[in-house]
Amino acid sequence: GLDRWWQTRLHVGQLMSRLLNFCILVNTHIRPPRDSEGALRATQEAACHLYRSTLVRWANLFHVLVYTQARNTHDITDLVQDKRFNPPREWLTEEEWGILAGRAEENAEQMHESIVKRLS
Repeated sequence: GLDRWWQTRLHVGQLMSRLLNFCILVNTHIRPPRDSEGALRATQEAACHLYRSTLVRWANLFHVLVYTQARNTHDITDLVQDKRFNPPREWLTEEEWGILAGRAEENAEQMHESIVKRLS
């Protein structure tokens, strides 16, 4: 019992360490290109910010899902708006939830519009 628990704890610690390293790499390397004068373009900066924040949010989602699985919890409906935190966390967007719930065809156009809106 104790040996298995300790091994699990070590593996989860390694996993979280690698997730943290991934988030640091994402925030370090996903940067918009600069023009010849060294200036950033606003649209490219906005797109890079969206990519960075989405990848880090997914890494956090993975973290939450590991502990959800460990608790043997199958209800993940609170991942769209997790009210256990103040302010509530959004681990999944409504569009992503639609894909996971099997409504990808219905939400394809809506998701495209949402991404375009975020980038403009």
